[in-house]
Amino acid sequence: MNSLPNYQKNPEELRYFIDAFFPIALEGQKSDAVGVIVLDITEQKKAEEMIKTRSHVLENMGEGVVVTDEDGIILYCNNAFEEMFGYEHDELIGKHGSVLYAEAPDKNKKLIENIIIELEKSGSWIGEISNIRKDGESFITATHVSTVELSGKNVWISVQNDITEQKEAEEMLITRSHVLENMAEGVNIADENGIILYCNSAFEDMWGYRRDELIGKHVSILNAATPEENKQIIENVLKELQKSGFWRGEFFNMRKDGSLFYTDAHISTIDIPEKRIWISVQNDITESKREEKEKSLRAAEMKALYQTSLEINKLADIDNLLNDIVKRAVTLLNVNRGELSLIQKNDKSLEIAAVFPPNEKLIGTTINISQGLAGRIAKSGEPYMLHEIKNKGEGRFGQLDGDSYRFLGVPLKVQERVIGVLSIFDEYHPNAFEEESIQLLSLFAAQAAIAVENSSLFNQVYDGRRELRFLSERLMRVNEDERKKIARELHDQIGQTLTAIKLNLENVNHMNVDASTSLELERSIKLVEASVNQVRELSLELRPPELDHLGLISALRWYIDRQAEHAGLTADIHLPENQVNLAPEAVTACFRIVQEAMTNTIRHASATEVRLDLLEHENMMKLTFQDDGVGFDSKAALAGIGLGINLGLTGMKERTELIGGKLEILSAPDNGTKIIVSVPLGSSDTVERRSNARKEQ
Repeated sequence: MNSLPNYQKNPEELRYFIDAFFPIALEGQKSDAVGVIVLDITEQKKAEEMIKTRSHVLENMGEGVVVTDEDGIILYCNNAFEEMFGYEHDELIGKHGSVLYAEAPDKNKKLIENIIIELEKSGSWIGEISNIRKDGESFITATHVSTVELSGKNVWISVQNDITEQKEAEEMLITRSHVLENMAEGVNIADENGIILYCNSAFEDMWGYRRDELIGKHVSILNAATPEENKQIIENVLKELQKSGFWRGEFFNMRKDGSLFYTDAHISTIDIPEKRIWISVQNDITESKREEKEKSLRAAEMKALYQTSLEINKLADIDNLLNDIVKRAVTLLNVNRGELSLIQKNDKSLEIAAVFPPNEKLIGTTINISQGLAGRIAKSGEPYMLHEIKNKGEGRFGQLDGDSYRFLGVPLKVQERVIGVLSIFDEYHPNAFEEESIQLLSLFAAQAAIAVENSSLFNQVYDGRRELRFLSERLMRVNEDERKKIARELHDQIGQTLTAIKLNLENVNHMNVDASTSLELERSIKLVEASVNQVRELSLELRPPELDHLGLISALRWYIDRQAEHAGLTADIHLPENQVNLAPEAVTACFRIVQEAMTNTIRHASATEVRLDLLEHENMMKLTFQDDGVGFDSKAALAGIGLGINLGLTGMKERTELIGGKLEILSAPDNGTKIIVSVPLGSSDTVERRSNARKEQ
């Protein structure tokens, strides 16, 4: 019997047959015949080929396939199934399928019951099963179970895929999605063209849009910038993303309702299959920027307050100070008008001392301390504010525009004592002055009060010093006048009288007198001559006539030469030929200072040489006297000025200051002494103006 392929009339159709040959004896024939039975087995061959193919497919499938009977006993499993569970073929055949499940027996039982119900209902079950490998490792499979009738019995065919990694990935995605949805930051994802692909709930809340209103839209709808600005922003972001893969900065945004806000944005790029996306994480920083701006503003205000305090404390003139305080308060608080009132000595009234913008009509206006807003603040010692005051267009408020205005006033206090009130006025605004404004004005007022008090004290001291200076000048003038008068009387009267006595004695001595009388007369004449010389010396010391008749230069040269000669000193004198342009009192003061210095040198210095220099430079004259004597501690000596010691140095200093000059005394033990007097040139009026200007500075 043979099974051979054969072709029928259709050459393209291959069929299989079984041929059976057998002998047949034929009567009357010399030989037997052969009989042939042909059986067409093409369909059977096809079925066998199909079974082989399916078996091959099953064995080579990537999915695990297992066949069990209705009782769950494993009848067959393919290679993939064996590898998936880690068992050998013979370790699985004949075992119950529950050995493969990772769940507890009661859960396994419940699972099988559910599968059976679904199979009876629809013939198939699809789901996930938690399994356990031979080595104890758990994993999850996506399972499709169906029933097939085989040899009159129903069997279960289960196809399983290991989806453990997929499940883990899904879990990770779910976790990440949950994290994204619950982040406080707004997150959005866009493609490279800026089209929004995703946004989380915080992003929706931040911009006020629903998610479906954003997905598919361009990110530019989120920004408050103009189209041109948006284009530039996107170009800058793209440039940085291409360079480093991330960008961080601030966006100015617009919500759906039109409100504006700022975000701090961090954008990064991620490559996913076939595309690149942008992930943007944004925080609303509007409030923090507002706080930062307020802090910056407060810092600027504090700096301005500090600078203002420094400036106002430099002003000594009370009127200029008060005007400057009001002007600076108006500028500092950015209001329309300011006013400063001071409590009068009777403590019953306030007087307007300064107004900005200036209004001379109001200056000097008196307000009863029991009346008005300023009076209320002065009595309470506390700031006071009114949100709205009707403007009647009259009185001292008439210059304010609008139907109403707002008011803020604070007291000027020195050691809890109210000395005045600083008030500001501004056009009506829906919002009252903020607490920060009250604090700022109060701080400024505290500094202003100190400046006002210091200025008042300064003026009192200045007035006292000016009066003392006037008295000192008058005393020195009277002293010089008396010196001049006494010197003149000594020279003109006593000197002449002594000269007359001397002549009379000489005349008597020329008469016929005895020797003893003549001797007594000679002695008397010598005494009178000595007295005449002493009177002349005393007259010159009191007021040398050269000072009045020849000027300072000649008087100094005569005096130094004369005193040096008497004291045995070498004099080195460097004086100009022409007289210097000094006020008369300055001439006298300079001569007296040199006279005092020379006297001290002769008495205390043990010097051998003195030097005197006089130079003119611009508007000043510099007079320098020095010796090579034993010297002294000039710092200690200067410290004693004004304490009742070192009267000579004290006199030098007072004389120098009275003529608007400056005195320097430089000395050290064994190093000689140098005294420098710098005096302004010019008339008395000019010197007075320069001196006052220096004092005010």
